[in-house]
Amino acid sequence: MAQISINRLSGYSNKFRKIKLVLDHQEIAELKDGEIKILNVSPGTHTIKAEIDWCQSNEIELTIREGETKELVLKGTNPFFSIVLHNIWKKKLFTIRNAELRRMTNTKKS
Repeated sequence: MAQISINRLSGYSNKFRKIKLVLDHQEIAELKDGEIKILNVSPGTHTIKAEIDWCQSNEIELTIREGETKELVLKGTNPFFSIVLHNIWKKKLFTIRNAELRRMTNTKKS
């Protein structure tokens, strides 16, 4: 078995709403504000994105080996900018990314 760990960072935008997680085009879970969810998946290549109403995050593709855990971070947009995103583009209200990339970026700033 392989796992995907998704950390929804706490934020002002959509704080009181659950966000749907879509794995391989099927809704599989919901995340509350600040929640971390661990999903058991089969080894192989998967796609994952987050959705709320008609808005969504980027979709990422992951290749996971047996016994491996991929860590992802889900973050909402700036609440003021989200008005523009919501009303004009109707998409990308959230970003989902590999947690390793976030750690590497934070290390470079130090």
